[in-house]
Amino acid sequence: MVHRYWILIVIRKKTTYISIKDKYMKTKALFIAILFGIITVSQAQNRIGIIGLDTSHSVAFTRFLNGDDKKEEFKDFRIVAAYPYGSKTIESSYKRIPEYIEQVKALEVEIVPSIADLLNKVDFVMLETNDGNLHLEQAYEVFKAGKTVFIDKPVGANLAQAIAIFELAKQYNVPLFTSSSLRYIEAAQKLRKGDYGEVIGADCYSPATYEPSHADLAWYGIHGVETLFTIMGEGCKAVNRMSSE
Repeated sequence: MVHRYWILIVIRKKTTYISIKDKYMKTKALFIAILFGIITVSQAQNRIGIIGLDTSHSVAFTRFLNGDDKKEEFKDFRIVAAYPYGSKTIESSYKRIPEYIEQVKALEVEIVPSIADLLNKVDFVMLETNDGNLHLEQAYEVFKAGKTVFIDKPVGANLAQAIAIFELAKQYNVPLFTSSSLRYIEAAQKLRKGDYGEVIGADCYSPATYEPSHADLAWYGIHGVETLFTIMGEGCKAVNRMSSE
């Protein structure tokens, strides 16, 4: 599947339209940002574990680190173990788990029966579970183990869960990172830096598939929201929400 994202920006005295066609580009951008965060706290061994094999991101990240074409700068990092679950209620997620288990096993990743087993084998964690309702419970185990963690979208199924996750990370003094990959695409970073001129307005478009178990923008709308904040910065004063459904 190829997703498309659009940014209509207003630069002083002109308007510019940017189209972003994505297949793996945004995943690669996010992956580099994740590893940069890990490098800042890396140890002699850099063993990474994945929680959740119900998203294509898990397979893509494993290929980046364990594949034959791995880049030299990532040679000290490897995904060594994965706990596959993962949503058990969202069909679009759980039906992919058996296939993704086999794909990461082919890349020499050990499948473990619990998060506790995973945490005993790794130094860093990528929490990839597609169902944000599970993130608070799963992240809590990671925080108690003191493992640096990346939490993929959505950080939580709603605002209360997201706040609780960050509060727990602070309580246990564990480095936590989460982001949409669109923060790091080249076009957004150039706009943020003013390469095209002073940006005074932006209209960002991205897919925002609805999942009933999540607050409506939480499931996939983060991509458009992240792009907007990347370009315009903080200081949002009002939010209006409209839907055709």
